[in-house]
Amino acid sequence: MREVAWKAMATIHGIDPDDRSTWRHEAPPHLDSLKGRAEFRAVGSPALDAAIAEVLGTDQWVSSKGWGAQFILFPPVPPRPFDVAVGSWHCDSPYDRPVEPLDAVQVISIYGDVESRAGGMQLVEGSHRVIERLMARGDAPVRHAARRRAILRSHPWLADLATAGDPSERVRRFMIEGGDIDGLPVRVVELCGKAGDVFLVHPLSLHCRPTNAGALPRFMLSGVARKVRP
Repeated sequence: MREVAWKAMATIHGIDPDDRSTWRHEAPPHLDSLKGRAEFRAVGSPALDAAIAEVLGTDQWVSSKGWGAQFILFPPVPPRPFDVAVGSWHCDSPYDRPVEPLDAVQVISIYGDVESRAGGMQLVEGSHRVIERLMARGDAPVRHAARRRAILRSHPWLADLATAGDPSERVRRFMIEGGDIDGLPVRVVELCGKAGDVFLVHPLSLHCRPTNAGALPRFMLSGVARKVRP
């Protein structure tokens, strides 16, 4: 999988895995040609198929083509210190999706080892419950982007999460200590692991692209497994 990704980045961006001076793109775009490549079908192992069926409560489901879009993340040039992400905290699914029973699950596959602070996707553990409660009030804006902004303004912890500050202080507050939003525990976690690991994530989990403060690029696919409607 990494071999075909490196070849695509070499063709499109002139990126050489052995020449760090060519690692000019922090998040290389235009990699849609990799979607559907046969090499990525191996993500759909029997173990993953069984796990998705268990989470969704059925074996009647379909996945994103090629198990999702490519999200490759290089260490930035010049380097930046590790931080809790500040940018566009969001969900990919509609915010009024029912928390349960699940009709879909986000599938995050990593096909290169990802150490802590080396680009693992950051997400807010427990945020699906926070969003569920906010949507139940019935006064949320209609548009998706407006709903995202309203959620981030709904509590000081979330507002501060989306506001820049001292990196070490943000790591302590949001990742180590966590917080409490009206009785619901929340904490920022990062998805790290070994090549071949797959994370099944609730589609209402707030997530964001972090800084890769490691030495190697992060190789990741992000897709969705969705129940087949009768």
